[in-house]
Amino acid sequence: MPKNTQILITVAAIIILIAGGIGLAYYNGQISSLREELSMAVEQKEELRRETTALEEELNDKEAELEETREKLARAEDEHDDLFARLSEKETELDELHSLLNDREDELASVESRLESKANDLDSKAAEINSLQDKIAEQETEINELRSRLDEKAAEIEELLSRNDNGPPPGGAGPTAYLTFDDGPSNNTLAILDILAEENILATFFVIGNNQSDNPDAYRLIVEAGHVLGNHTYSHDYDYIYDSPENFMDDLLKLEEFLYAETGVETNIMRFPGGSSSQMAQDVSGYNIIVEDLIPEVIEQGYDYFDWNVTSGDAVSRTPPAEDIVDNVLSGADSVSGDIVVLMHDSQHKTTTVEALPQIIEGLRQRGYQFEVLSPGAIDVRHR
Repeated sequence: MPKNTQILITVAAIIILIAGGIGLAYYNGQISSLREELSMAVEQKEELRRETTALEEELNDKEAELEETREKLARAEDEHDDLFARLSEKETELDELHSLLNDREDELASVESRLESKANDLDSKAAEINSLQDKIAEQETEINELRSRLDEKAAEIEELLSRNDNGPPPGGAGPTAYLTFDDGPSNNTLAILDILAEENILATFFVIGNNQSDNPDAYRLIVEAGHVLGNHTYSHDYDYIYDSPENFMDDLLKLEEFLYAETGVETNIMRFPGGSSSQMAQDVSGYNIIVEDLIPEVIEQGYDYFDWNVTSGDAVSRTPPAEDIVDNVLSGADSVSGDIVVLMHDSQHKTTTVEALPQIIEGLRQRGYQFEVLSPGAIDVRHR
């Protein structure tokens, strides 16, 4: 082989070797670079795998939460449906209650209307009852007045029967007149006190426990003026006091305690309602209760009792004419020899007794009478 060719081959081989070395170095660099990139890519892949795994786990968690949320939503929907159903039931119940309430309101309105009608009826009945009670009270007063009148007439008859055949002695001989007033106090009592004060006369008041005056101190005023209080029973109720001795004494002592509380005075004189010969007392009790039981009882209690021998007749009616009252007293005085006990009344209707009193006093003075108050043993004027 020619030498130049060998040289050329050698040169070429050297060139090739050089070029190969250069290329190998290049490729080695590329390979290293690729290896680094591959390593980075592997790391990125690993990082992506981890991120993917984390995302998958997070996705699983979200899906689990989503499923739980769906379950909650389903439950909430069920609860909503249940609540809606219950709400519908409650609305139905409410509608029924409204309807029932309307019915009850209608019933209540009807009941209120009936109650108002009943209340009006009751008011009307109450007014009728009050009117009847007033009438009963008036009738009771009239009955008591009639009873007193009957008893007075009975006493007058007995007085007439007890006189001798020659008739009564001339009147006006007695020096003393005992003016007595029964059944007070009332406003008429206050007027009588004024008249007695003007005339400078003392009298005896047989009072009961019902103060009919406008002055709560009426009992005390009687005592302070120097007059005498007599016990005429607390209630003056014939049907009660004459039903039994116990009733009478309880009523009598009740007034005694009442008067002591009002005035500080203990009473020691009394008058039986209707007098000691009261026919009404016998009718109520069925026997002569006053004579058989009550007179001994009141005497044992320290009382003296008094009737009357002159009556004013002011119990004949509620308000008899004043001139009749004056005539009854003066004519009665003219028919009695000796001292007189004059029966008058000062209850709330006896206005004409007040009118007659000044003329009575004047007429008795003209007949020579002096005036005194009753006291135990002062005079024996008893029907029984």
